[in-house]
Order: sequence, then C-alpha cells, then structure tokens
Amino acid sequence: MMNPWEQIFKAIGEASALEMVAEEAAELSASALKAARILRGDNPARMDYPEAMKDVVEEIGDTFNAVNVLGSGLMPDGRLVDQSAMDAKMKRWYDSLFGGDSHG
Repeated sequence: MMNPWEQIFKAIGEASALEMVAEEAAELSASALKAARILRGDNPARMDYPEAMKDVVEEIGDTFNAVNVLGSGLMPDGRLVDQSAMDAKMKRWYDSLFGGDSHG
C-alpha cells in the first residue's frame, strides 16, 4: 500500500512535485524574512511577531510535506536527505561559529 505522499506524487508527477517544493520553499522564505523584519523592527508588517511565527511554522510544515511527496516518488526509501551530508554541513556551520570544537 502506498503512503499518502507517494499517492500524491503518482497523481501529480515529478515536475509538479518539484514545482510544489519550489513554491513552498519560496513561501517559507518570504514568511521567515517577514518575521525577521518584525523582530528587528525594520520595515514592519501588518501583523505582530507571534502571528508571523505562526505563518513560518505553517510554511515549514508545508515545505516538509512537499519534500516528502518528492522523496516518496524519487527514492526507494522515500528519503531525499543524506544524513551524513547534513551532519558534515552542521559541523562546518558550528565550527565557523565556535572555532572548530563541535563537541561542546
């Protein structure tokens, strides 16, 4: 039995799944930038910070769902993310901030 993400992928196809990821990522980007502007007081928006963060959280969920749809259609295990690559990038990020000691 296919999971819901795989069913959606089969219904819409790869191109639409890619577009869905791009659109949701763009919406996440816009909502996060708006929340940052509100937090800083730069170019304020018509909403307060808690409302802006509610939008950010919603867009994170939408983006995760879009990525899961794409992954379910493209990868045998449904996972698009290489955990070892993510770990290496996190180590580089941490090291750039804290001088190379990524173990505390």
